[in-house]
Amino acid sequence: MFAADMDGDEDLDVVSASASGTDSTVTWYENADGVGGVWSEHVISTTALYAKSVFAIDVDGDGDEDVLLASDRIAWYENTDGMGSFGPQREISNFLNAPVSVFAGDLDGDGDVDVISGSFNDDKIAWYENTDGMGSFSSQQMISVSADGVLSVFVSDVDGDGDLDVLSGSYFDGKTAWYENTDGAGTFGEQQIIANPVDQSRAVFAADFDGDGDTDVLAALFYGELMWYEQLNLANPLDPDSDDDGLLDGFEVANGFDPLAPGEEGMDPDADGLSNLAEQSAGTNPNNSDTDGDGFVDGDEVAAGSDPNLASSIPGSVAVPVMGFPGIAVLSSLLAFVVSMGVRRNKFRVYRL
Repeated sequence: MFAADMDGDEDLDVVSASASGTDSTVTWYENADGVGGVWSEHVISTTALYAKSVFAIDVDGDGDEDVLLASDRIAWYENTDGMGSFGPQREISNFLNAPVSVFAGDLDGDGDVDVISGSFNDDKIAWYENTDGMGSFSSQQMISVSADGVLSVFVSDVDGDGDLDVLSGSYFDGKTAWYENTDGAGTFGEQQIIANPVDQSRAVFAADFDGDGDTDVLAALFYGELMWYEQLNLANPLDPDSDDDGLLDGFEVANGFDPLAPGEEGMDPDADGLSNLAEQSAGTNPNNSDTDGDGFVDGDEVAAGSDPNLASSIPGSVAVPVMGFPGIAVLSSLLAFVVSMGVRRNKFRVYRL
């Protein structure tokens, strides 16, 4: 089940998949009055064998919400008129055994929507590149087969480096885990286990639950427990600014600063004329003097009133190009979670809800 605006009327509708007995149906329910009081059923398909999971997103880039499905295959249905009329099933892949979860996001950084699947019997977590931005997909690209009995997949920027990573929950080994998008183009690293309890991990979700600027993880376990895992930086999980220096802990950790050491707010490591505090406020990279790579240092852009995060926003006055090479961006942000023995490592603390 998933909620999205399927008919373009600016309220949330509901999409569902059901597989019980002879029922193999994908349906969406129109929020007819816009306040959840009146619902109208619209059947998308009655032939989705073993339908398990749906997700709504603009697959073909035409501005409306299409529907992704995990059934006996991974497939999608085009919202043909933007008002909830759907075309026939379009297969993405059937090269998997018992797909149970489907999700989507731009895994290769090319601006369109790619698809991620998890399948139970073959332990596959895989992705499919949207090759033309209009819903034509590549063959299956493997992320991992290390999750035993995959039940759930999710995408989020776990390590704060600006690209989408993948998370999974699995049944037989009970793992909640994540996989780093190492190059921002869809190459993934090995499985990194967040938790491996006795109970099975049925569903996984990620968001910043403690407001400290990094991504935490939520997992629903098979026998009814709900767990959240705080991404650690050895700071106070209830205080988004543990050292009271005006810099959020998540910002400090992501950029190689110490969230427990006050005084870093006034530093300017990239010598662009903006302090770390000013960089946080402007949304710029404190380790890159030209965040948008347009040839003008961030401090000059802020002073001139242009946007230092937007390459097309150029100062009206003359500014000094970075190293004399306009358009060259220096990527030097160090992204991590926790300081331990002088090395930053990926760690999570568990809370039972």
